[in-house]
Amino acid sequence: MLALEQLADWLMQVVDEEDYQVGLQVQRGLQSGHLADVIFGRNESGNQYAHRCIQYYAEGAEGEMPSL
Repeated sequence: MLALEQLADWLMQVVDEEDYQVGLQVQRGLQSGHLADVIFGRNESGNQYAHRCIQYYAEGAEGEMPSL
């Protein structure tokens, strides 16, 4: 197996076994209403971008659209 294939397999395993499960737990926690704010870490740029886009559209989609 090529190193790139091994890396892809490892990444899929991490996403499947860790990220999805943690994401579900985070959603449950957010639904509780006990958190006023959530801070995404530096390595969570996709989540940061998604929330900037949500805020952009929620505020009327005026001005420049958020960038990555």
